[in-house]
Amino acid sequence: MSELGREIVFDLRQFRRSPGLAASVAVTIGLGVGPNLAVFALLRDAFFPPAPYHEPGRLAIVQNTGLYYFEGSVPEGLESPMVSGPDFEDFSARQHVFEAVGAFVETTAVMGGIDRPRSVSRFVVTPTVLAALRPQLVRGRLLGAADFAADAPGVALVTEGLWRSRLASDPAVIGRSITLDEQPFTIAGVLPDRVFG
Repeated sequence: MSELGREIVFDLRQFRRSPGLAASVAVTIGLGVGPNLAVFALLRDAFFPPAPYHEPGRLAIVQNTGLYYFEGSVPEGLESPMVSGPDFEDFSARQHVFEAVGAFVETTAVMGGIDRPRSVSRFVVTPTVLAALRPQLVRGRLLGAADFAADAPGVALVTEGLWRSRLASDPAVIGRSITLDEQPFTIAGVLPDRVFG
């Protein structure tokens, strides 16, 4: 029998001889570990809420780590994590590992159709992004392939924060018209705040 095994047997015998000591050790450990676990769980939920995706563990982000060169830019090379459109198309066509591949880019836009026009973050996405993320909507529907057709009317998803702050938590927000950089869009759904952030 190993040294550790002998120590465990000895300790169990000692606890049997003094059950009060065994109980006090168990209570002390419980009082030390229990509150720490409770505080950790509260802090985790407060600062790191669960991702609003169907299966967040199956998502991956692919970024560029090289330099892009733009004519006339100073300096000549510009380091960027962005993947160019042609690179994305090549990657999508040749990859056989991922179930779905999508791309998005963040820009800003002036949002109209509300009390006062405001600058907002705008994410332009490929049709496959929402299919890959499968976010749990607050209300409304996700965009489908028909929404991305060249002749389709403009549709948009807004975040819950924008819906609450700029659209006054309007329960009839689905179907409401807004403008982004003076282009008309109809709101199709409300996304949780952390989908792209």
